[in-house]
Amino acid sequence: MIQRLKPRYNKRLRANQAAVAIEVTGVALAHGATPPQGPLPSAPPAPPTAPIGELHPLPAAAHSVRAPLTLTYRPIQGSDPRTWSPTTFGAFTDRKQAERTLQTLARHHGLCPVRLGWEPLARRSCTAHQLGHCRGWCAGKESTDEHDSRLVAALAALGPAPWPHPGPVILTETHGERSVWLLIDSWCLIARFDTPPSPEALTAAKAAPYRFDLDTYRILRGYNGLLNQKPISTAPALAGPPIPTVEPQK
Repeated sequence: MIQRLKPRYNKRLRANQAAVAIEVTGVALAHGATPPQGPLPSAPPAPPTAPIGELHPLPAAAHSVRAPLTLTYRPIQGSDPRTWSPTTFGAFTDRKQAERTLQTLARHHGLCPVRLGWEPLARRSCTAHQLGHCRGWCAGKESTDEHDSRLVAALAALGPAPWPHPGPVILTETHGERSVWLLIDSWCLIARFDTPPSPEALTAAKAAPYRFDLDTYRILRGYNGLLNQKPISTAPALAGPPIPTVEPQK
């Protein structure tokens, strides 16, 4: 799997890629709501707007309590996914790809450029609202909770998907007469073994640093069905929860 497919992605590694994610600070969700799971529904039509060029005054009370979010394009290559904040979304090749994706989501889901920090907060609606692409957070036509719930739902669909196991697993690859054992956790390749790992080797490997790699994540994501559906057997007993092993590929 990884050994067979990785050379294809090494071309991108040679291009000195700097993988990033979108981290959102200041997001509001009503009553501690969590991002919804599953496919996103189609965005309903934006509310009627006035002709282009006409200003939409923002009520003074709403203006005084509203502020833009802070969007950070956080480098994630080589970082530990377990330390990422709950409002960190996506895994992109570079910042430009992340920005283009967010712009597309904003247009499709009626998100407000003022709330996203792309336009200054003023006593009028944003340009996107005048064009019918924003649902009116900037004009006081929707609450911050409503806007941010839609934003988080759109970003959550970008991944990374939750790791489908409570801890590390061992993936066994077999090519002809040769097998390798890969210790994987949180979409990170932790260790590689040329022989079946002993309990002591697994314990030592689990203490190794977790370093996210975009190419490894993309490969493992493509094998998500394997991780979820293959029968699981128990590895040799260790201190703590046992490490499951995915059956060898035929």
